[in-house]
Amino acid sequence: MRLVLVALLGSGCAAASGDTCETCPTVTLTANGSDSLSAPAGTNVAYAWGSTHADSASSTVTVSPGPDGCGNRNGPWVVSTLTGTTDPLPLLACQSGFSYTLAVEVAQSATGDTATASVTIAVD
Repeated sequence: MRLVLVALLGSGCAAASGDTCETCPTVTLTANGSDSLSAPAGTNVAYAWGSTHADSASSTVTVSPGPDGCGNRNGPWVVSTLTGTTDPLPLLACQSGFSYTLAVEVAQSATGDTATASVTIAVD
C-alpha cells in the first residue's frame, strides 16, 4: 500500500507519519565546515559536499547584489560529482560587500527524487 501512495505522490521520499526514508537522496554542503560563513577578503575557503542515494548532481550560485565587483553574476557553480572537496581558494577584494549562496542539488533518476543543500558566504 505504501508503494501505491508513494507513486501517487510522485515522490519516493514521502515517509508516512514519522517513518524515515532509507533510500531517499540526501546531500550536504559546507564552506570551511559550516553552512554559513562571514569572512573578509583574503580568507581561504574550502568547499566540501557529499550525498547518498543519488546518481547525478548539479549546482548554482546566486550573487547578491549582483554582479559583484569581479563581474560575477548568478549562474552555474561547477559541481557535477556526488562527493567532493575543493582546494582552499581566497575570497577576493572585489567580492567584498557581496553575498554568495552556493547550492548543490542531487537526484535519483529511478525515482525522480531530489535533495538540495546550500551554503551562504558573506564577504566583509
